[in-house]
Amino acid sequence: MKHRYICILGMLALLFAAGCEDLKDTYDDYAGDGPVRYMARCSDVKVESGWECLRVFWKNALDPNREKILVRCVSELSAFDTIVPADAEACEIKGLPDATYTVSVAALSVAGDTSLTNNLEATGRPYSLGHESVQGFTTGILKHVFIRNNLVLFMNEWNGERMANFTLHYTDTEGKAKDFNLKEAFDAGDYLLRDVDPSKEIVLTRQGYLEGCPDLITFPERTLAKGNVTMMGDFRNLLMERYGEITPELLEMEELELDYDLASMEDILYFPNLKKLVLGKNRYYSNGMAVRLTDNSKVKRMYFCANVLNELNGGMDIDVYTTGYGDCYNFVQADYSGNKYEGTVNEMGAALWPDLALLDTEGWTVDITPAGETPEGFRAEMLLDDDPKTRWVPNTGETQRSYNLTIDMQEARTIHGLKIVQGQVDYTLQGYLPESVIVQVSADGQTWTYPCHMEENTLGTNSGEKRLLNFAEEQTVRYIRLTVKDRYNRNNTGCVLGDVIPF
Repeated sequence: MKHRYICILGMLALLFAAGCEDLKDTYDDYAGDGPVRYMARCSDVKVESGWECLRVFWKNALDPNREKILVRCVSELSAFDTIVPADAEACEIKGLPDATYTVSVAALSVAGDTSLTNNLEATGRPYSLGHESVQGFTTGILKHVFIRNNLVLFMNEWNGERMANFTLHYTDTEGKAKDFNLKEAFDAGDYLLRDVDPSKEIVLTRQGYLEGCPDLITFPERTLAKGNVTMMGDFRNLLMERYGEITPELLEMEELELDYDLASMEDILYFPNLKKLVLGKNRYYSNGMAVRLTDNSKVKRMYFCANVLNELNGGMDIDVYTTGYGDCYNFVQADYSGNKYEGTVNEMGAALWPDLALLDTEGWTVDITPAGETPEGFRAEMLLDDDPKTRWVPNTGETQRSYNLTIDMQEARTIHGLKIVQGQVDYTLQGYLPESVIVQVSADGQTWTYPCHMEENTLGTNSGEKRLLNFAEEQTVRYIRLTVKDRYNRNNTGCVLGDVIPF
């Protein structure tokens, strides 16, 4: 009985020495040669990514044998050990190479024993120059255009939580170094920076914050490129349809014609000598507006760009052709939102169809593929009679189809272009009028070439609208092939075409 009392008292003494320790953190492992006592484990390990560092946080459990804390960071290529005081519950590990690290925290005894770390690991990756979030951090400048000794900036939105200091460093025309705080440009949205020497380097410096990183980061400097022409896709396509390849000589033009709707007109700034902007001169239909913007958010920018050229060029006239009504999508002297053009806007009325020598189409044939889609009762001359009320209207379908309409003129003829007319339709069919056409020509029906500046050319989608499609140069050919596609409308696909006549 005496020995039994001694064992019980010994166990009570051991429990008392452990105090408030959690049995989950400190326990004996009876294995091998006898009991092995483990250190109290650290818990709730969390990792915060910083600039070229990781910040590690944890909670300690009571353990009188703990002398230090060991923080270990391990990646595929390297490992870093950091020793901190026994009562520490956070540390910052600096100078880590770019990698993803598994981080563990363990209590360390005088004898060098460590606590268990299983299921108590966290991962983190420090921010550095190689991090994609750093490389992809916004420049704040969506687009920039040099106009002689001036710089136009289109700005992104200012994010006060992420963006701190954005400064443009440049040289003025007198050779003086200048620093421009871009906050003013951000507030304006679109900005004209005057008196800039474009031959000198223009550098953007940035400071800001990344999500999840509390450190103020100085991002890599960016140099504003010179000589780049980064036009919007629809603007570039319309320009090439009308004028051909975009060359430095083309960009020196003083008069520019635009005929079809655009998402934005910002790219008129690439024509630094522009004295006249002509809108809708080559649109031929009975009731409608000239060029409209399809992106309402770009109306203010449209006026800004026009006013920039009007100021820098000592005036720029805008001729607007329209047979209907004007609204804020067209250039007018002012719009309902308070945008105002400081130059001259001339209302030109309806565009006049030029006097063209159309070819006599008698005896010509039209082969249409796929043939099964051509409606019963259709005659080839309906596409060649210069009457948009007699039109080709294939059967509607459920999926988009492409059609080839091949005109055989029966003999080789010299032609300069095509008059293409949309069918005269009511609102039920207007949604099927094709938006573009591909034109090819051939002398023998075997070898085909594209006679226009672009393979695919825009068509206005108004009932009865005419398109004057000039070839890049005259062609002596026998065959003309048009390719058009269905449009989706009211859960169906369909196509309508009025006339095709060479001149």
